[in-house]
Amino acid sequence: MPCGKRPKAMSDRANRLGDEIAQLRRQLAELQASQARLEQTEEQLRFMHFSIEHAPEGAFWVGPDARFLYVNDTACRTLGYSREELLSMTLRDIDPYFSAEAWPEKWQLTQQGGTQTFESRHRTKDGKLIPVEITSSYLEFNGKGYACAFARDISARKKAAKELKESENRLRAIFESAPISIKLLSQNGILVEMNQAGLAMVEADRPELVLGRPIIEFIVPEYRDTFTSCSQRVLLGEKVGMEYEIIGLKGTRRLLESHATPLRNAKGEICVLAVALDATDHRRAKEALVQSEERYRELFENANDTIFTIDLQGNFTSVNNAGERVLGYSREEALRMNIANVLPPGQLELARGAQERSLRGEDTAAICELEINTKNGKQIPLEISPSVIHREGKPVGFQFVARDVSERRRLEDRVRASQKMEAVGRLAGGVAHDFNNLLTAVLGYSDLLLTEIEPGLPMREDVEAIKKAGQRAAMLTRQLLAFSRRQILLPQLLDLNVVVSNLDKILRRLLGEDIDLVFHPGEGLGIVKADPGQIEQVLLNLAINSRDAMPRGGKLVIQTANAEVDRTEALRLGLLHAGLYVVLSVTDTGPGIDEAARDHLFEPFFTTKEQGKGTGLGLSTVYGTVKQSGGSIAVESEPDKGARFSIYLPRADGVIKSPQPPAAIPASLRGSETVLVVEDEDAVRDLVRSVLRTYGYNVLEARHGVEALQVIGNYPDRVHLVLTDLVMPRMGGLQLAEQLAQLHPGTKMLYMSGYTDSVVFREGAFDLNLAFLQKPFSPEVLVEKTRSVLDS
Repeated sequence: MPCGKRPKAMSDRANRLGDEIAQLRRQLAELQASQARLEQTEEQLRFMHFSIEHAPEGAFWVGPDARFLYVNDTACRTLGYSREELLSMTLRDIDPYFSAEAWPEKWQLTQQGGTQTFESRHRTKDGKLIPVEITSSYLEFNGKGYACAFARDISARKKAAKELKESENRLRAIFESAPISIKLLSQNGILVEMNQAGLAMVEADRPELVLGRPIIEFIVPEYRDTFTSCSQRVLLGEKVGMEYEIIGLKGTRRLLESHATPLRNAKGEICVLAVALDATDHRRAKEALVQSEERYRELFENANDTIFTIDLQGNFTSVNNAGERVLGYSREEALRMNIANVLPPGQLELARGAQERSLRGEDTAAICELEINTKNGKQIPLEISPSVIHREGKPVGFQFVARDVSERRRLEDRVRASQKMEAVGRLAGGVAHDFNNLLTAVLGYSDLLLTEIEPGLPMREDVEAIKKAGQRAAMLTRQLLAFSRRQILLPQLLDLNVVVSNLDKILRRLLGEDIDLVFHPGEGLGIVKADPGQIEQVLLNLAINSRDAMPRGGKLVIQTANAEVDRTEALRLGLLHAGLYVVLSVTDTGPGIDEAARDHLFEPFFTTKEQGKGTGLGLSTVYGTVKQSGGSIAVESEPDKGARFSIYLPRADGVIKSPQPPAAIPASLRGSETVLVVEDEDAVRDLVRSVLRTYGYNVLEARHGVEALQVIGNYPDRVHLVLTDLVMPRMGGLQLAEQLAQLHPGTKMLYMSGYTDSVVFREGAFDLNLAFLQKPFSPEVLVEKTRSVLDS
């Protein structure tokens, strides 16, 4: 082969190899370009992922089964879950409104709806619900569908919207409640809005009567040109003050002082905002100033309150008629005096302190109380209101308006005493209630023991001593209940003249021969409604009190009379109402009662008697009984001048009925009926059960009304009588009776109680004479009343 020449086959092979290398180079270039594009795409994807991860909204990818397929960091932080926790959860776990039944339909709507924006709530890991705004879109990728949602926490926006609403409401409230007229006018003077005060000024009871009408219709004709001119200035941007008169829908004319300012509405148009004050009264005040000055002297002279003026040195410069009466000095005498002449030293310092504060502008409306010396040497309390007198802007003296508060102080003392008595009374009533339950058992078991112990045995004397002690305790308890106004009263119409006459012999024996008893019955005496036994006890207590005050004899006068009490007198006496009353008074000629003792006279356990000669409950029980009967008691007494107790009872309407003969005691007290005893006090319940069983009755027991209904419901036979306490836990006696009246209408009721702290007595729910046992009661009274009710 000649040198320099290559075979044709080798040349072809070299050409092909070159082509292949060129192709490889092209492929490599394409691969490198693809790699660059891939790296760029990956960088974009990383950027997009970073953007989504750190987006301010929570991002959620949800599949057709409502399970989370992707969540970003914001979603995790907002809800408080880790990514792993959220990716194991479904929408049900964070959406309180999620419904598994409705989800398929909702998913289908998501596929069809494109992008949706709506508000919802998400539940965080700690259970808190936060408001969110969700933008949701449906996406498909590799043949699968996804819901891609971004949730934005809108708590701040909701809070801002709420605060804005509250602000609008406050502004609206201020607008509507403002005592001045506020109105908005359009450019052409049409009323757009007006508050309630404005409506009242134009005599409109609802907005539609005036809104939409030209304001000029309400302007008095002679003011319309001025009003129009001022309105035009406001529309040009000025703030304008004006005065004009309006005519209301009912024809009333008013003078208004108005201030108007330009205001742009939502459309950018300038409107007029006007605020107006009704100056009608102000103008009238100016017109009446002269008349006022003329009347001032008349009012000054005829005022019931003391009015006087002094200069800065304390010298009197004027004093009115009331001041002359209170001070006891004539006007000529007073005008030659200084305020130091009528004020004790300590009071003078108080007055000067008030003057100095007034001069400094402090406590200008302060009211103080001072004691003042009158001409006759008596000190009286005055409530004084000082004010500075100015002339040409400089203080020249003081004016004092003073009121005698002696009566008010007495009333305040009565109120404080009444409150103290009420507090002690509540305590005493509660103690007496518990004692009545205990005494029912003590006296009841004593009677049972006495029936079993033969006379003459030493043990019988011991039991009788127990019974006597119990009876004395029962009397003390009745006194406590009377004082606390919780005793059981049987009020009926009474003629007090008859009550006193019936007690004549008893009173004379009680008072003895050394005391002269005189009775002055009132003519045409009105009737009262009260418990006759308790009124008799009140009279006896007062008579005993007077007897003990006159150990060497004396005179006791009992008197009855009608009285009409006005409001002032009712307040002084502590009566609830003014009106017609009947007065029962008891007057003695004893040594009288000093003021210190009078202040405590009706307090329990207060006595002026020697130790061992009085319990201190006599007058307190009188007080309680009278108050419980709707009346009041007053005392008039001074040392060495005797004492007078006056009882005021309200007059009643009606006719006094003839007394009914007492009910006959049944021939036999025994019985075989079934009696259900309902009582929360174990000792009383056990006693009643023992006594009734002794007399042959079949006895069931319950501790309160609810248990009684269960017992009677489970008992197979008829229950003839329910003997129940009135005040018990869970269900009282009256409520039990109401239930039994429906469930067992044939069952009879017998009530028992030891005091009247119950609505049953206050409202007169039943006749106490027919079906009531007052604690403490004896076994004999128990069986007599039981037999009587069963036979009724």
